[in-house]
Amino acid sequence: MTRRRVARSGLVLGAGGVLGSAWMIGAMRAVETETGRDLGSSDLVVGTSAGSVVAALLGLGIGIDVMANSERGLYEAGGPVLDYRDLGASLPPRPRMRMGSPRLLTASALHPRHASPMVTLAAILPQGRGKISAVGDLVAAAMDRKGLGLADWPVATALRIVAMNFDTGHRVLFGAPDAPRVTLPEAVMASCAIPGWYAPIESSGQRFVDGGTRSPTSVDLL
Repeated sequence: MTRRRVARSGLVLGAGGVLGSAWMIGAMRAVETETGRDLGSSDLVVGTSAGSVVAALLGLGIGIDVMANSERGLYEAGGPVLDYRDLGASLPPRPRMRMGSPRLLTASALHPRHASPMVTLAAILPQGRGKISAVGDLVAAAMDRKGLGLADWPVATALRIVAMNFDTGHRVLFGAPDAPRVTLPEAVMASCAIPGWYAPIESSGQRFVDGGTRSPTSVDLL
């Protein structure tokens, strides 16, 4: 007797900055309205850069309607405030006058087939000095409201946050069993740390930057 395969659903949320985040939330609200599906109940959610923020909030049980209302300036008691003005000025501070990652440039030169132009550019750009802590604070506050400690990781939905190791160029899938151990706020900050603009996020002797440097969506991971 042939066993029936159980259908599984995955949700991929990619890069796009502040505008991309608003667009994603609006699109997801339209999908839920038209299909009746609860996207937060997907079996796997993969978030990259701006998508990592939305993915993390989904994994913490914050619904699309709540996020959509927040984008419109309608805040519910205890809900997240998606106000990115705390990220600082529209232009980054003057970067440090040194190459972002000489080791990554060397790795790109030794293995050119494994390095995209975006990865090589990330290595050459000067070191960013901007701070992305406001994004981490947003996720940390959502975790606290759910009663989770910083060392906890949401388990209701399989949540994966994509970043790039800034010295090797390898894609890192935070939340996967073999990934480096970081907190969820650290993972989201790393996934959003645009090279040349924001400083890399350091953890356990490694540096991580925006996962969009490897792929805008990493949809292949599904």
